[in-house]
Amino acid sequence: MSQEGLQEFNKSHFEDLISIHKDEIDYLEIRLEQKVRDTITYNESGLKDMNSSHILGGCVRACHKGGWGFFSFTDLDQVKSCLLQAIEVAKLVGESKTQLASVPSVTEEVRNPVIKSAFDVPVDEKLALLQSYKDRMMSYKDDRLKACRVLFSQDIHQKYFFNSEGSSIKQEFLAMDLTLTAIAMEDGVQTPMIRVLNNTKDFDYFYNKEELCDEVCSQAVEFCSARNLSGGEYTVILDPIMAGTLAHESFGHTSEADLFASSPGGRETLKIGRKFGKSCLSIYDTGDQWNYSGSMKYDDEGVATRKVELLKEGVLAGRLHTRSTAAQFGEEVTGNARSVGYQFPPIVRMRNTCIAPGKQTFEELLSGTSKGIYCFGIYGGHGGENFSFIPAGGYRIENGKLGEPVKNFSISGNLFDTLETIDGVTCAEDFSTLAASGENGGCGKGEQFPLPVGMSAPRVRIQRIQIGGMA
Repeated sequence: MSQEGLQEFNKSHFEDLISIHKDEIDYLEIRLEQKVRDTITYNESGLKDMNSSHILGGCVRACHKGGWGFFSFTDLDQVKSCLLQAIEVAKLVGESKTQLASVPSVTEEVRNPVIKSAFDVPVDEKLALLQSYKDRMMSYKDDRLKACRVLFSQDIHQKYFFNSEGSSIKQEFLAMDLTLTAIAMEDGVQTPMIRVLNNTKDFDYFYNKEELCDEVCSQAVEFCSARNLSGGEYTVILDPIMAGTLAHESFGHTSEADLFASSPGGRETLKIGRKFGKSCLSIYDTGDQWNYSGSMKYDDEGVATRKVELLKEGVLAGRLHTRSTAAQFGEEVTGNARSVGYQFPPIVRMRNTCIAPGKQTFEELLSGTSKGIYCFGIYGGHGGENFSFIPAGGYRIENGKLGEPVKNFSISGNLFDTLETIDGVTCAEDFSTLAASGENGGCGKGEQFPLPVGMSAPRVRIQRIQIGGMA
C-alpha cells in the first residue's frame, strides 16, 4: 500500500486547449482528479481484508448564454473530444445570459500541511496498531460484548483546475479515518456503538486510543439493557456529535442557495437579517479547519474558501454559494462549489459546518434542566426544514443530574421552531468535531455521496422538542 501511481500532468496541454477554444463560449473549465485509497479492516476474528484503489479521471464544463454542457472522462486522450462536446451542448441549450459572480484568476499549488502521512507508515506497523485495538475490544470483560470492527482508511487526493479566466490550480489532500465499532447482544438483540476519528495531518493522532476502545465497548454493553424511551415533548441536551449533525443536516443544507433558499417562498423566509434564534446561537461554515476533512483553500470552481457566518447571535447573516447562485442572489461568493468526484459538476455543498462555542459549561446546562434527556451520538436520520434524527442513545436528566440510560428513540421537529428554543450553548472547552471522508461517513446530496465534510459543535440545550419512542 503506497501512494505510488499518482502522476504529474502536463498542465500546459490543458491550458492550451482552453486558450484555443475560450473565445467560442462564455466560460470553459477542465478539472482533473486522481486518488489513491487504501483500507484495512479487522473484525473480532482478525484481519478481514485489505484493499487499494487508484482513481483517475476528469471533466469539462462549458457555459454559453446560460446553458451548460458537461462531460466526464477516464482517459486523458478523451479531453479534447469531451471539450468540443461540452461546447456544442452549451451552445445548443443556451438561450439567455450567463451569470457567474466575478472572481480573480488564481495560479497556485496548494499542499495540505502534513506532519506524518499514513502512506509513510509501514504496513506492519499499521496492522499491529489496528490488531491491538481489536484485541483490546474483544478482551472487554463482559460476555455480552460479542463482536467488533476496526476500520482504517487513508487516501491522498490531487485535484487540478483550469478555466478560461486564467486560473490554474493544483491542490493535494490527505485524509485518514479510524472507525471503532463494538457490538453487544442481550436477548438476541444487537446494540452497536461507533466512534469515528478523522485527521488530515498526522498519523500519530491514531495512537493511544485504548481508552476509547474501552469506552465504546462499555457503552455497547451498558445500552444492551437500557430501557426504551417513551415519546413526548422533552427538554434535551445534545452532545457535540448530535449538535453538529443538527447544524449540518438541517441548518447547513437549508443555507445552501440552490435548495430551500431558491424555492418558492424560500428567499423570503431566509431573508438576511431575520431573527431565527436567541443571541447565544451562532452557526458558520468554513474551509480552514485543517485538521479535518472538508477543508480546502479553493473550491471546485477555483474560488477561495472563507468563513461564512450563517447565523450570527440568532440573526440570519449569510448563505452558501456557487458562482452561479451568488450571481443570482447578488451576493458574494463563498467558496462552496464542490463535487464528490470528476463524474459530477460542482453544486453548493458544505465544508465544516459549526455551531460557535457559547459561554456555559455542561454542568450549568444540566443544573438548569430539572427534567429532560441527554442525547449522544448519531445512528441516522434526515435533515432539512423538518428533521428527524436517531441518537445512539441517551440518559435521563433528573433534577440537574444524569440518570438511567435510554435507547430506541428519535428527535424531530421544525428547524425554525427549534432554533427559537435553543437556550444554552457550552464553551470552547466543550467544542469538538465529527468528520469523515469515505465509506465510514460523509455528506450526501442528490446523487453525490459521500463528500468529505466536518461538523463541529459544543453541547446545546433545546427547551422543547418532540421525541418519538418505543416504550
